[in-house]
Amino acid sequence: MRVSSLPLIAALGIAFGLVACSDDNEEKGPIIAGGHAGTEGKPPFDYGAGGTGTGEGEAWNQKPWTPGNGGTGGYGGSANCISVHVDGKDTKILEDGWAGKIVPNLFESKLDFLTLSLRLPSAGTFDLGSADNVDMETCTQCMMALIDVPGEEPDPGANKKFFQKSGTLTIASSLTSMMTGVVDATAKNVVMVEVAEKSPGVIEEVEGGACLRVSTARFSVEPIPGWTCGVWDYKDGVYCDCDCGVYDPDCDVATITKIDGCLPWVTKCGKDDDGAPVCEGSDDWTCSETKWNDGLCDCKCGMWDPACDNATAASDPTDCLAGETCVKEGGKPVCKI
Repeated sequence: MRVSSLPLIAALGIAFGLVACSDDNEEKGPIIAGGHAGTEGKPPFDYGAGGTGTGEGEAWNQKPWTPGNGGTGGYGGSANCISVHVDGKDTKILEDGWAGKIVPNLFESKLDFLTLSLRLPSAGTFDLGSADNVDMETCTQCMMALIDVPGEEPDPGANKKFFQKSGTLTIASSLTSMMTGVVDATAKNVVMVEVAEKSPGVIEEVEGGACLRVSTARFSVEPIPGWTCGVWDYKDGVYCDCDCGVYDPDCDVATITKIDGCLPWVTKCGKDDDGAPVCEGSDDWTCSETKWNDGLCDCKCGMWDPACDNATAASDPTDCLAGETCVKEGGKPVCKI
């Protein structure tokens, strides 16, 4: 059985004010107290009985005599779930969404994370308890708690998992997108039930399992002005990204030699007069891009092919005469016997 919505039925009591007979002069009648508040729920998933009213009703002596407004009905008691929150100070970007650390730490000393995935990342406020959202296969705004992960990062191998049952998610920014990593979203009053993975992508509720109540969960990753690639690519310490709208500081690091966004034989990402990134370096390669450093030594393509650095490949180039090898003379490739 997949996760299904947990019934939350609260009885709403209505107390009506009473009226008394009187003369024509209008006098304020007695204030009649409303009903009692709802009872507290019991662990793990009992939400408690509904209240019978918490407001106050008033009666007025008027012609025709009419009863005053009744007291406001009481709310149902809340489940005795473990209360947690996510402050959004260190939102992590995942391949399929975002994650934030859960506070306080639960059960064991290992880290706990709350993850958020968005299949329809449009701005607005969404009901996490809707029929689609309480099923992991159909949810469009999906939250999963990973409790006691084995390492320092959100990991599906967590000891316990919890999935949303109710609550709201507000996406404040239309820039929110899993394609770029930008997010500005807040979840409130989210009830999550313990689940187990029945098969990949299919979960079922754990009978008698624990319950979490996430009071507030903030997910925040700001966009980088002018940057058109994923925010995780900016200054990642791995690649010099040369086609992302603005200059990547990684391109100034001498030890980072991998250039992304340029042709394979480009050796540098520079700046144009406006400071925008531009691919620099030799454009003398005359063969197909697929031939560049493909493991076969191509000796007549205008530039030295890195594949020719392999002595075996250089001894049998693809485009020299039989018996010729490819050597470098003045930095250029030459077929020689």
